[in-house]
Amino acid sequence: MKTINDVFSWIEGCIMGDIRSLLLSVERYSGWINRQGQPLAGCNYLLASADMMLLEYLSYLYKGQAGNAEDNVYHYVTDFLGTTDPKYLIAPHLIWKCYRNGLLHHSWPKLIKRQSTGDVLITGVGLSSNDPHLEAWRDPSGNETFCINGVKLFYDLECSYYSRFKNWAQTNDSDVIARAKYELLEVEEKQSNLVKEFENIRKLY
Repeated sequence: MKTINDVFSWIEGCIMGDIRSLLLSVERYSGWINRQGQPLAGCNYLLASADMMLLEYLSYLYKGQAGNAEDNVYHYVTDFLGTTDPKYLIAPHLIWKCYRNGLLHHSWPKLIKRQSTGDVLITGVGLSSNDPHLEAWRDPSGNETFCINGVKLFYDLECSYYSRFKNWAQTNDSDVIARAKYELLEVEEKQSNLVKEFENIRKLY
């Protein structure tokens, strides 16, 4: 990434472009099966996971704190996403811990439990663009659920990007370009298993 326009092209054409492809599945899904008779789903969980990836990336470009994604996200939500819809300010830390970490590590959003009382909040992801977003929702199993809607989340992220973040990035282009570069994974000689794997890959060239 040499220029701010390179960064914008990556965000708009690649990351957002991929997410728009997922949106087509959500909008057109009607209980398909493939030619092998296996069920196909509407990509609602995959869409929400991709939304979280986009949110994490924009947040890192904004604050640039390596290893502190949650704090980066909090600042992006406060300064950009929350101006698109104030509901994002209700519980930005819990939403991040529950949905980003739950979806990407275990394929399902985490339940949220208050330790002192034992009270539990069930969480879920909407199945269609018409389902609630950042609101209570009765899921198909009849559970009262705190729901996010991946379609609406993407459109809000898109709005926050085009309406405010992009202008900020143009003003702070040198910082954004520096943060947008490839992250380096360095293999130390004492990490013998990684050194071996490094050499295994190099032999493929």
